[in-house]
Amino acid sequence: MQAKHGKMIQRIQSLYMALVVVFSLVTYFFVPIWVHEDLGIMADEAKGFPAIIGLIIALTLFSLLQYKKRKAQFVVNRVVILLNFTWMVLVILPAYTEFSILDLEYSPVEIANGGISPLINIVLLVFANRGIRRDENLIKSIDRLR
Repeated sequence: MQAKHGKMIQRIQSLYMALVVVFSLVTYFFVPIWVHEDLGIMADEAKGFPAIIGLIIALTLFSLLQYKKRKAQFVVNRVVILLNFTWMVLVILPAYTEFSILDLEYSPVEIANGGISPLINIVLLVFANRGIRRDENLIKSIDRLR
């Protein structure tokens, strides 16, 4: 009975974290982050984006595999949330300032559909952390009853 219960607890968090990986991969390969003169600019064209998105994907997959270590999973998810905030800032800066991580002379860029991916990831990771915390509290209450 304990083995079934252990696997059941982690399902919703795993789904949220898997969605973070999917959104990050789709954004990196298929969805433009900025639009410049009617051309979409992908994440791989910006300095540092491949590293940040790769780190987000790797750490989220690592966290997904740590389903038996809920505290470690919670901490890794917080680090991934911070990386997504960094990603979000790097998406917003070229659109509103002269700061450029793109190989373009300064001219305005607009944030495209891929620019909302870090925000979606943050929301999903917050939901995952809520589920992890709920499971941790459930385990503690079960241990108190023993």
